[in-house]
Amino acid sequence: MAQAKFAVVATSAVTFFISICVMLASVSSALAENTRDPYEHKSYLALPNQKCKIPPPSKWTKPEKWVWKEICEGKVADFDFRPDARPFDPRKQKDSENWSDRTLRSSFLETILLHEPFRSAIPRQGVHIIGACFPEPIDLSDASIDRPLKLSLSLFRSEVDMRRLRTSSFISLEGSKFNGELDMDSVTVEGSLFMGDKAEFQEVYLINAKIGTSIYIDSSKFNGRLDMDSVTVEGSLFMWNEAEFQDVYLIDAKIGTSIDMGSSKFNGELDMDSVTVEGSLFMWDEAEFQEVHLIDAKIGTSIYMDNSKFNGDLNMDSVTVNGSLMMQKASFKNSARLLLRHSNVGTLTLQDNKEVWPKILRLEGFTYQGLGGMDEINHVDPLKEWLKKHKPYSPHLGGFTYQGLSLVTEGDQEGPSKHESGWFEEWLKKHKPYSPQPYRQLASVLRTSGQGGTANDILFASRNRELEESNMLEGKWWSLFLLKIFIGYGYGKGQLLALGWAGALLLIGFSVLHLTKERNRHEEIHKSWDTLFYSLDMLLPIIRLRELHYKNVDLKTGARYYFYFHKIMGYVLTFFLIAALSGLAS
Repeated sequence: MAQAKFAVVATSAVTFFISICVMLASVSSALAENTRDPYEHKSYLALPNQKCKIPPPSKWTKPEKWVWKEICEGKVADFDFRPDARPFDPRKQKDSENWSDRTLRSSFLETILLHEPFRSAIPRQGVHIIGACFPEPIDLSDASIDRPLKLSLSLFRSEVDMRRLRTSSFISLEGSKFNGELDMDSVTVEGSLFMGDKAEFQEVYLINAKIGTSIYIDSSKFNGRLDMDSVTVEGSLFMWNEAEFQDVYLIDAKIGTSIDMGSSKFNGELDMDSVTVEGSLFMWDEAEFQEVHLIDAKIGTSIYMDNSKFNGDLNMDSVTVNGSLMMQKASFKNSARLLLRHSNVGTLTLQDNKEVWPKILRLEGFTYQGLGGMDEINHVDPLKEWLKKHKPYSPHLGGFTYQGLSLVTEGDQEGPSKHESGWFEEWLKKHKPYSPQPYRQLASVLRTSGQGGTANDILFASRNRELEESNMLEGKWWSLFLLKIFIGYGYGKGQLLALGWAGALLLIGFSVLHLTKERNRHEEIHKSWDTLFYSLDMLLPIIRLRELHYKNVDLKTGARYYFYFHKIMGYVLTFFLIAALSGLAS
């Protein structure tokens, strides 16, 4: 009986415990349901022609509510199309003007871009607002956006912070005016960045930004610096169509396709040191520049500077251009310099009909593969006409190397022929101070093109100039002088001079033996042929043609002293001839 009662009590206790657990589980589930995101598993994205599913908060202003409705329904929020819209041009507005009917607060922009349910309710068309006024600072730093963001023809009265913003789409600020700083350092835009269509900026920072497609800055105006150091653009950078800039920095930038600055104006410094452009760099079409730095830049295709104006130095030291450097009709102020020292360019084209080129062209170490095309040999090299017009002229060409030489047509004038070395010599004389490298480089190119004779003339002229500019009291002058008179510096037919000297000494020795009667005193040299061979034997170093010449011939008169000189000259000529043949003299 007792056991039966215990079993009933135990069963009741277990049942009660199980009931309590079930109740607790139900309460927990209910609580969890109540704390779940009310927008989870629900779509608030309005389909085409549907009304917005997310109503605007009551605290938003009237313009903000209207903008949200337009955006939510996939439309462009264009204030100019509102029935009561007043004419609005952001680039002409004063800070004192009140545009409350177009004003959007920074909190509104941040809410719809970054917070739910608004963020998810933005359709694929993204956020496109035209003609708004943003009076407050905008902070979108470190934001992540997955829809297009277009803030066009709008007025930003304070600074805008987009540092480290990431978007899988594109950003457009076309036609807008920024009264404060626009900071987009380290921004990542997988699409394009549009900053054109006559937009106006103060200071803009795009340092270390990464742009997946292109940057468009056409026809815009920058009143402050544009800093794009270390920017990476997979496509092109367009800074064209009469855009106006102050200081621009593109140091160590990497551009996947090209940079186009055609017809734009740069009022300050343009610094593109160490820039890498996979395609071409266009600085043409009447573009105007002050001081330009392209030091150590690397251009995959070509640089075009045709018809442009440079008011300051154009420094392209150590630049590498795989294609052409085109500078036809480019103009420089008299004080400006073109610096191409230690640079490497495929083809250099300089043409100057009426513009003023710089007085000082510095090209030390400059390398290129062609000058404007020696294929068209009857054409006039533009450098020739340039040098005629600008005197005194002092180019610096030390280290200037190239692999081809081409002359550019200019009317019906005639250029240097294939064998006309004098023209080249006159051009190279303009280089001061003297450096042998430009002569050697030109000779190398001429020899490669089959003009070995002209090449030797250029090398001979180089040594002649070195001799002329050396001090007669120094050993260098005397060594050059001896190289010239004995072997013609070792170039081409100049080596035959040594044989000429040998022939002359041979005849002089023959004549000395006749005039001094020595031939009559020695049987070994009595005959004319023996006399001639004795003179030759004494001239040849080391080699002995006849041993009796050394044993039985003992000269007594002044002939003895001449043949001392004769013997020494044989060693001298042999030394110089070996130097010429081995290339040591050149």
